[in-house]
Amino acid sequence: MLTNCTHITGVGLEPLRGSIIIEQIDLSLVAYHESPVLEPAPPISWVYVLPILDSIISQAGYELKMLDFPKHWHDSSDPIQFLDRYLHMWSNRFELTCLSTGCNEIVNEVELCCKCMNYYCDFCVTDDDERMIAYCNKCEKRYCYECVAIKDCRCCHQSYCSGHCDVSFHECCEGCGKICPECDTEERRCHRCKDRWCNDCGGEVSQKCSFCNIRLCNCCDTNFKYCENDSCLWNFCGDCLSNSKGCIKCNKCEKVWCDECADNYCGDGFYFPNGHPKIGNCDGCDCNVCFHCNDYWSDCGRCNGIYCDQCWGMT
Repeated sequence: MLTNCTHITGVGLEPLRGSIIIEQIDLSLVAYHESPVLEPAPPISWVYVLPILDSIISQAGYELKMLDFPKHWHDSSDPIQFLDRYLHMWSNRFELTCLSTGCNEIVNEVELCCKCMNYYCDFCVTDDDERMIAYCNKCEKRYCYECVAIKDCRCCHQSYCSGHCDVSFHECCEGCGKICPECDTEERRCHRCKDRWCNDCGGEVSQKCSFCNIRLCNCCDTNFKYCENDSCLWNFCGDCLSNSKGCIKCNKCEKVWCDECADNYCGDGFYFPNGHPKIGNCDGCDCNVCFHCNDYWSDCGRCNGIYCDQCWGMT
């Protein structure tokens, strides 16, 4: 590894020309668990380096199994063409099988651990259901489970080195997993207690009020209710329900209708006399009572007032 050698051009690698014993060349110029992105781009040039590497892989008995390029080479055609040649020759030169007991899967160059160079296929897992080899999306290196533990973000499903590249990870969903800083957004956080959740669990542990657009976990608000119209997707948090914001709730059965459905919808196919809505305010006591909670809604023939059973007997 040429860690932090950010001023080299590549000319100094000449002693490696034609080597048949070197197994790993890391030209990323960064240490383990560091981002490979260097600003400004280092002066190391593939013009000097590629001829040396070509001289290595042209040898009959070369042992070079792992090669890492600087990040800023990844979009250049010449390094990419060399990698194609290298990987083709690698597959013809080596036939490595996964080291996991009982697995005979053939591995390729990208399934080698960058630290110990042990090799495992992408399918094998440990007894604890951890992948035996995994790629870190931050430092962009691959590690086996014996060298570095890798954890996954439950939202974006990217992976990070545990204890190194994941220093800002947040717990979520009472331990079902973790989320990375980029995924720790307001949409995945309770407005009241600030608990977090992942994509997989968000719909089970939280709800978002259709009227105030605030998202709350199920522990902070147990009073969420949906509009009784099955074709309406609006729901309401406890605060909006208690203040009748955007909705109306029957004081007896506690069923809820959004304002639009309360005015226009009747699930039974019947409206109150004179086109009154399915749920309304009693003109006597101002209670909210739905059609189902009164055996008989009384409608005054003169003023079109609506009265609940109790108030009608008093008018």
